[in-house]
Amino acid sequence: MAHYLESGLSISFSFSLWKIRQYDLHTYYKGMSGRGLKGADFVGLYKKDRLVIIEVKNYRYDSTLPPDTGKVVDEMYRKTEDTLIGLDAIRQMLERKWLYRNLSFILPYLPARSHDWPFWFQVSRLLRDKERISLLLILEGLPENQRKQIKEQLRPELAENIAAIHVYGKDQVAFEGLNIEGVGEI
Repeated sequence: MAHYLESGLSISFSFSLWKIRQYDLHTYYKGMSGRGLKGADFVGLYKKDRLVIIEVKNYRYDSTLPPDTGKVVDEMYRKTEDTLIGLDAIRQMLERKWLYRNLSFILPYLPARSHDWPFWFQVSRLLRDKERISLLLILEGLPENQRKQIKEQLRPELAENIAAIHVYGKDQVAFEGLNIEGVGEI
């Protein structure tokens, strides 16, 4: 299992089902972040055939609950669109590298978990097919009805680029091999 701490939540991904990069901390993203692009928390390959953009927000301890639905939708839309732009920029940057181009025939067979180029090669391949792209928003501490509103408002905005949108709290995530727990909960 790969373990991460994000927004006060402990997130674990099964190695057998997930290949994950902490996108907003990755070297490739950091090179673009100063240019005004926002980034999702994680980019993952799920069961080798689905690209999942993952954003985690924990509103549980926020004194301004509930946050304005419109502001949350705007923030999630911008992060998602910017992440897609960033992923395409990474693809273009790698395809300019002579060695990457010449190794592209072998990259699909290398383990994406431990090497960057095979991971990004698979991301690039899946980016070409919007039916294989999903957005997973983990919005802990928001009421169920507000999470549903956020999903419904994002769906038409992102329909051109993303096939499925999932909006859950930490106890509802329906992806196999993904476990989320609160840190320091009583």
